[in-house]
Amino acid sequence: MPQAAGGLGAAYAGGRVVAIGGEGTTAASDVVQAYDIRDESWSRLPALPRARHGVAVAAIGDSVYAVVDCAGRCSLLRATRMTLSPTEPRHNQNTA
Repeated sequence: MPQAAGGLGAAYAGGRVVAIGGEGTTAASDVVQAYDIRDESWSRLPALPRARHGVAVAAIGDSVYAVVDCAGRCSLLRATRMTLSPTEPRHNQNTA
Protein backbone atom coordinates (compact mmCIF):
# COMPACT_ATOMS: atom_id res chain seq x y z
CA MET A 1 0.00 0.00 0.00
CA PRO A 2 1.69 3.23 -1.12
CA GLN A 3 0.36 5.38 1.72
CA ALA A 4 0.11 3.55 5.04
CA ALA A 5 -2.89 4.28 7.27
CA GLY A 6 -4.65 2.95 10.34
CA GLY A 7 -8.39 3.14 10.98
CA LEU A 8 -9.24 2.97 7.29
CA GLY A 9 -12.21 1.24 5.68
CA ALA A 10 -11.86 -1.26 2.84
CA ALA A 11 -14.07 -3.22 0.47
CA TYR A 12 -13.73 -5.33 -2.68
CA ALA A 13 -15.48 -4.11 -5.85
CA GLY A 14 -14.82 -4.13 -9.56
CA GLY A 15 -11.79 -6.41 -9.25
CA ARG A 16 -10.11 -4.06 -6.77
CA VAL A 17 -9.66 -3.75 -3.03
CA VAL A 18 -10.47 -0.13 -2.23
CA ALA A 19 -8.91 1.40 0.92
CA ILE A 20 -10.62 4.60 2.09
CA GLY A 21 -9.55 7.28 4.56
CA GLY A 22 -7.79 6.33 7.76
CA GLU A 23 -5.16 8.21 9.65
CA GLY A 24 -1.42 8.71 9.56
CA THR A 25 0.75 9.74 12.49
CA THR A 26 -0.77 13.21 12.88
CA ALA A 27 -4.15 13.52 11.15
CA ALA A 28 -7.10 11.84 9.42
CA SER A 29 -6.79 11.20 5.69
CA ASP A 30 -8.97 11.81 2.63
CA VAL A 31 -6.90 9.39 0.52
CA VAL A 32 -8.60 6.64 -1.49
CA GLN A 33 -6.36 3.87 -2.86
CA ALA A 34 -7.20 0.78 -4.89
CA TYR A 35 -5.32 -2.48 -5.32
CA ASP A 36 -6.03 -4.15 -8.66
CA ILE A 37 -6.01 -7.90 -8.05
CA ARG A 38 -5.30 -8.83 -11.67
CA ASP A 39 -2.51 -6.30 -12.26
CA GLU A 40 -1.10 -6.58 -8.72
CA SER A 41 -0.75 -2.80 -8.59
CA TRP A 42 -1.94 0.15 -6.49
CA SER A 43 -3.53 3.33 -7.82
CA ARG A 44 -4.82 6.49 -6.20
CA LEU A 45 -8.49 7.34 -6.72
CA PRO A 46 -10.33 10.65 -6.21
CA ALA A 47 -10.09 11.81 -2.58
CA LEU A 48 -12.96 11.85 -0.09
CA PRO A 49 -14.75 15.19 0.27
CA ARG A 50 -13.26 15.42 3.81
CA ALA A 51 -10.58 13.54 5.73
CA ARG A 52 -11.97 10.62 7.79
CA HIS A 53 -10.77 7.79 10.00
CA GLY A 54 -12.82 4.86 11.29
CA VAL A 55 -14.71 4.86 7.98
CA ALA A 56 -17.54 2.36 7.49
CA VAL A 57 -17.29 0.94 3.95
CA ALA A 58 -19.48 -1.47 1.96
CA ALA A 59 -19.58 -2.65 -1.65
CA ILE A 60 -22.57 -3.45 -3.83
CA GLY A 61 -21.67 -4.58 -7.33
CA ASP A 62 -19.08 -2.19 -8.73
CA SER A 63 -19.95 0.59 -6.26
CA VAL A 64 -18.24 1.30 -2.95
CA TYR A 65 -20.07 3.26 -0.25
CA ALA A 66 -18.22 5.07 2.53
CA VAL A 67 -20.15 6.63 5.42
CA VAL A 68 -18.52 10.02 5.76
CA ASP A 69 -20.75 12.09 8.01
CA CYS A 70 -23.24 11.72 10.82
CA ALA A 71 -25.74 14.41 11.83
CA GLY A 72 -27.47 14.73 15.20
CA ARG A 73 -27.71 11.34 16.89
CA CYS A 74 -26.58 9.54 13.78
CA SER A 75 -30.13 9.22 12.51
CA LEU A 76 -28.99 10.74 9.21
CA LEU A 77 -25.98 9.20 7.53
CA ARG A 78 -24.34 10.78 4.53
CA ALA A 79 -22.41 8.44 2.27
CA THR A 80 -20.04 8.86 -0.62
CA ARG A 81 -20.61 6.43 -3.47
CA MET A 82 -17.70 5.59 -5.73
CA THR A 83 -18.56 3.67 -8.89
CA LEU A 84 -15.57 1.77 -10.20
CA SER A 85 -15.21 1.41 -13.94
CA PRO A 86 -12.27 0.32 -16.08
CA THR A 87 -11.67 3.93 -17.15
CA GLU A 88 -12.36 6.34 -14.32
CA PRO A 89 -13.93 6.15 -10.84
CA ARG A 90 -16.41 8.83 -9.84
CA HIS A 91 -17.97 10.05 -6.56
CA ASN A 92 -21.63 10.76 -5.93
CA GLN A 93 -23.08 12.21 -2.71
CA ASN A 94 -26.02 10.22 -1.34
CA THR A 95 -28.09 10.50 1.78
CA ALA A 96 -29.61 7.34 3.23
